[in-house]
Amino acid sequence: MSPRLTALVRASLLLAIVAAGSAPRLAPAAEPLPKNYNPALAPLPPEEAARTMIVPEGFKVTLFAGEPDVLQPIALALDDRGRVWVAEAHQYPNRVKGPGRDRIIVLEDTDGDGRHDRRTVVVEGLNYVSGLEVGFGGLWVMSPPSFYFIPLRDDRPTSAPVVLLDGFGDHANAHNMANNLAWGPDGWLYGTHGRTNWSLPAKPGTPKEQRTAFDGGVWRYHPVRQVWESYTDGTTSPGATAIPAASPTNAFPPSRTTCTSPARCACRTAWAVPRKTRPAAATRTPAPSFTSATTGPTATATACS
Repeated sequence: MSPRLTALVRASLLLAIVAAGSAPRLAPAAEPLPKNYNPALAPLPPEEAARTMIVPEGFKVTLFAGEPDVLQPIALALDDRGRVWVAEAHQYPNRVKGPGRDRIIVLEDTDGDGRHDRRTVVVEGLNYVSGLEVGFGGLWVMSPPSFYFIPLRDDRPTSAPVVLLDGFGDHANAHNMANNLAWGPDGWLYGTHGRTNWSLPAKPGTPKEQRTAFDGGVWRYHPVRQVWESYTDGTTSPGATAIPAASPTNAFPPSRTTCTSPARCACRTAWAVPRKTRPAAATRTPAPSFTSATTGPTATATACS
């Protein structure tokens, strides 16, 4: 081999060795992330979560109830005794046929120190609860595809849940369905509804052609007349209803209303809430006389003036 060719071969080998030695080494393949991987920090203990909340000046957050006394809360309601009713969504996001693992508890502060000291499991075996309210001697529960009333006596059910309406959608996904219940100042029970799981709500046994399709908005139910109405439409996935207190700036005049209970209403003047549609008087269902749990809540409706 000529000296020149030998020099070229040595130079090529040297470059190859240098290049090989300086090449970055590939890291070994990373372990696949767990299916439910969450990079967020671990949740704070209840006391610490309350202490570290940022609130406006002059306000303070204290703990009323936390884990393990309340688990998977998805809805809550206050009664006229200051107790907190909580729906626990243990079944989410896995719907089952038949009885589920959801339940309703009530928390009470008997000594007035701002923390609950009494916890009672009231109802068990519910399936996919998404809304809760209390009134008229029982619980109003949204559990798609059904809307229930559960009559109570001494915080114990006196019958199986009564299906007031069915046809609420649960066919598309685990979200975007009927949820959240809240009493309005006009005596109606208001609820919200997601867009995807559209519904055909009506009393059980109502033919499909007589039902009204509904999604993405706010609906309401009259507890005495047993009437369902679409209140507003056009939202995507509402999850709460807040009705502001009456004030002189409201454009709606005082109106007669129906009390949810004498203690909550005390025959006061309430402000009417605007609604999308108002059936003519001739088409409204007359107030039924509730005498059994099969027809609805046992209660006396009190008209306020």
